[in-house]
Amino acid sequence: MKYFTKHRLSMASLLLALAGLLLTFSLSGLAVGAARNGRGLQLISGPDAGLATEGAGKAVPLVDPPTCTLPGTLIVTDPAGDQTGAPANTQLDLRSVSIAEPCFADGLNKLVFTIKVTDLASVPANGHWKVNFVPPTLPASVTAYFVEMTSDQNGNVTYGYGTVGTTSTTLGTADDGSFTADGTIKITVANSKVGNPTVGQAITTIQGQTQLLVGAAGTGLLAGIDTTTVTGTTPAYTLVGHASCTCPAPTPTPTPSATPGSGSGTPRYQNYNPPPTNSFNGGEPSIGVNWLTGKVMYLASFAAIRVGFDDCSSPARDTWTNTNAPAAVSLDPILFTDHIRLPGDTTPNRTFVSQLTGQDSITFTTDDDGVTYLPSQGGGIPSGVDHQTIGAGPYHAPLLPTVYPNAVYYCSQDVAASFCARSDDGGTTFGAGTPIYNAAQCTGIHGHVKVAPDGTVYVPNRDC
Repeated sequence: MKYFTKHRLSMASLLLALAGLLLTFSLSGLAVGAARNGRGLQLISGPDAGLATEGAGKAVPLVDPPTCTLPGTLIVTDPAGDQTGAPANTQLDLRSVSIAEPCFADGLNKLVFTIKVTDLASVPANGHWKVNFVPPTLPASVTAYFVEMTSDQNGNVTYGYGTVGTTSTTLGTADDGSFTADGTIKITVANSKVGNPTVGQAITTIQGQTQLLVGAAGTGLLAGIDTTTVTGTTPAYTLVGHASCTCPAPTPTPTPSATPGSGSGTPRYQNYNPPPTNSFNGGEPSIGVNWLTGKVMYLASFAAIRVGFDDCSSPARDTWTNTNAPAAVSLDPILFTDHIRLPGDTTPNRTFVSQLTGQDSITFTTDDDGVTYLPSQGGGIPSGVDHQTIGAGPYHAPLLPTVYPNAVYYCSQDVAASFCARSDDGGTTFGAGTPIYNAAQCTGIHGHVKVAPDGTVYVPNRDC
């Protein structure tokens, strides 16, 4: 009996000691803190729930709220094995969608979507793993935003975000993305890119969705494999922000060191792939760069695409936008950007989007990287039926520019001859086509027209 009494006293002493430690618990869904000070325990709730006070008001951090740590808040679940084609397609069998708002070193407000599928030990070709949602504010003609992971025909994945309207449009690359073999997909996107929802606002109608491209890219259809949609429900998430989260320290910028034996950095190349959707699909690509804006213009079939690069990260983040250049028919797409300017000349760089018709070309020009387009004559008459090319550069002496700073040339080839025509108004109209050689002088496909600094015009052909 004495032993029992002694043991009880020891347990009581232990409990009293524990009372002096920092405690946290959850009450009615709100974080509540407890701390020790000279006056006993002090409970803290409401906006200061992430901190407790010790002694004379000293702040002591508590455990981060669940939204600070991935996967965050569970939004919706989905039964196993309900995907189309089950028991196949387990990589597209949705299990859950969660959302978190951790604090990032750059301090930006970002949402992290975690999509869980049964497994991703192997990634199927042409797959789409997507979360659709509706923020409080939507642009005109847009009904929702989405984030997604997509795979190409080789199973290589990319991460993007975009809008849903009449069609789904990918707006750019997600801030971050990853997946693991157990079927966990994480996609990070800044709030500002998806309607800019703020703390206290809710994103609604949250839907997980998986799809497979059936048929050839550009002509196939996206077949639905699984969805978390349940009739009569509209899953939602109310933003809480990351003010109560532990924020990582920003990575210090290293001091660059000189390259041994060289006064400059080493050039390098980085591959960028367009989002694997029909909006960015096409053949026979050509490319041009606007040296004033830094935008890249890229034409493949009818898709005239503007690509922007954010150099704040390395490698730079890319954003792809289909500018929807007017076009009706084409035997051969060609794009050219005229960026040659004299020092101090701020005339906008002009991009030409040309579609071959067989006798001439349907051409449109843009001075604002595809925001607006103006029609062009297309080329001079007569012209060849194939392999059109557009180039521009300074006039050869003694000619001088009048309306536009450079002469613009349209060249093409026929069965027995090739032609070039010149425009003096920036490609709006062209003069008559002039033969540059005949079948007795050159044969075969010629190259693209180029203009030298002295105004000499070259059309290469390996046969002559």
